[in-house]
Amino acid sequence: MDSVTQAALGAAVGGAIGGRQLGWRAFAWGAGLGTLPDMDIFIHYPDAVDQVTKHRGFSHSIFVLTALSPVLGLLIAKLHRWRFWGATLMAWLCLVTHPLLDCFTSYGTQLFWPLASPPIAWSTIFIIDPLYTLPLLIGVIFSLIGFNRRKAKPLKSNLWGLGISQAYLALSLVLMLSVKYQASAELESKGVSETPFIAPTPFNILSWRIVGKDDHHLWIGYFSWLNPKPIHFNTYPHKHNLANKEALPKLARLDWFTHGFYQLQTDQGQLKFVDMRLGIEPYLPFRYLLAEHTPAGWQPKQTVRLPPPKTGKELVPELIKLVRGQPLPAVDFEQIDKPKK
Repeated sequence: MDSVTQAALGAAVGGAIGGRQLGWRAFAWGAGLGTLPDMDIFIHYPDAVDQVTKHRGFSHSIFVLTALSPVLGLLIAKLHRWRFWGATLMAWLCLVTHPLLDCFTSYGTQLFWPLASPPIAWSTIFIIDPLYTLPLLIGVIFSLIGFNRRKAKPLKSNLWGLGISQAYLALSLVLMLSVKYQASAELESKGVSETPFIAPTPFNILSWRIVGKDDHHLWIGYFSWLNPKPIHFNTYPHKHNLANKEALPKLARLDWFTHGFYQLQTDQGQLKFVDMRLGIEPYLPFRYLLAEHTPAGWQPKQTVRLPPPKTGKELVPELIKLVRGQPLPAVDFEQIDKPKK
């Protein structure tokens, strides 16, 4: 999730655990600790694939954060003369709720790093969703105002905000599972047996994007709770056979990172990788140049992230259509990077 949301969640958790003992300082500690795991964005990797796939890695590991919690708990306890176990519990919950919330997005979170399991992506909420964030912010703000005015129960609004936001998150899970059940049934009727990838479209949980795959095709469709009806799927060539991932380490890394939901393309002797999980067509933000063709076959090159073919502002009409239940037309991915005439 975005940094504002993570800081608000951390502040709300910190206030809920330590507000009675530390007052407004519990909210401040919570906001800082809730943001701490994302400090890995300041680590620069020379390769574009590493930059993406190593984010939400060690700094989001539940093992690393659990080991760090007593150290931070001791610091908090010493500074504020609070019991060690209470301070450690607050630090741990503020830290681990960050990667747990990230698991509900589509990006992928390496919750069990250094184990080699693929990143967890439950994909029930977009990385920015105001309806999740606003209750947290409102609850925290009203609690801080209450402390400033010396009210008797300043923490009540924080608990309400925390409860409402988590109820919204639970609703997103229910909606996602309902869409997955319908989409799986419709894809199975088309001969696609593998479990599809389901994700909300940007900024809402009303409209959902479905990506199915078999050995030869990707199946992409949309579903809206405002206009529920059978899902129309556009099909695209899978093209995994364009390159051998065993010969291209970065392709193998991205295959692991995306759980196989990607497309390969060739353009003027270069191999492109497209992460099909994130965005809406043709705005798929995670696209890379991986290799170039030689007489000996594909040779790895310094990976470069390609710019998206559309800006965020250009997506607004498409998002409105999707929420209303109007499907998007198929996209010719081979043409999106070519200059417009």
